[in-house]
Amino acid sequence: MLTENKFGKYLTYAFGEIILVVIGILIALSINNWNTQRLNKNEEQSYLKAIKTDLEKDTLLLGYLIKDIDIQLTKLKKIKDELHSDITTIQQSEEFTNSLLTTFPFIPEKTTIDELKSSGKLNLIENRQVKDTLLLYYNYIDTSIFNLNTSLVEYSRNIIAPFLMTNYTLEYNYPGKLITENSKIVNLNTEQKQNQFLNNAVKYRIAVLSILKIRYEELIIKIIGLQKTFDREIKK
Repeated sequence: MLTENKFGKYLTYAFGEIILVVIGILIALSINNWNTQRLNKNEEQSYLKAIKTDLEKDTLLLGYLIKDIDIQLTKLKKIKDELHSDITTIQQSEEFTNSLLTTFPFIPEKTTIDELKSSGKLNLIENRQVKDTLLLYYNYIDTSIFNLNTSLVEYSRNIIAPFLMTNYTLEYNYPGKLITENSKIVNLNTEQKQNQFLNNAVKYRIAVLSILKIRYEELIIKIIGLQKTFDREIKK
């Protein structure tokens, strides 16, 4: 009986020790999980703030691009009116050339989002809606905006530029800048004014730049919405 009593006490003691060890392990795991979640949350907040800064840079760049597009649209519409006017000749100056060739590509600040993707940390952004909206923003730029800009660049460089170089005496005075001879001015006669390609090129530029301006304005609206969402997430 004494032996059985001692053995029973031993089992009780051993069982208690096991329970204490299990409890200790659970507490340790709980603390470790809490610490991991805290670190992940801090890292998520850092990334959200960095992305918000990237978006602010995008907004500034888009604002500059929209202003530049407006300037070129004003010049192009003036050229269009002159081509259809009764004026026998119009002056083809440096502005004329630049209006037909200048492009306005938007290259967003993607340092943070690229780091999140390459490091596999994109899931640090817990809010699924925030993450999806952000990815849709960059995907829209990489597809629709990129394609629109590519078509503008290719048409300007591969079609309009060769036409100008074939029909007018042009020389490179400074990288990326074309000027004409004869005091930098060449007159377009009636036949040149009525050139179908030139008229279509001007109309095309006006149409595409008008669409591009609208797309850039839409991007700014998207960014403002993202920034408000990020502000709510950062305050959590």
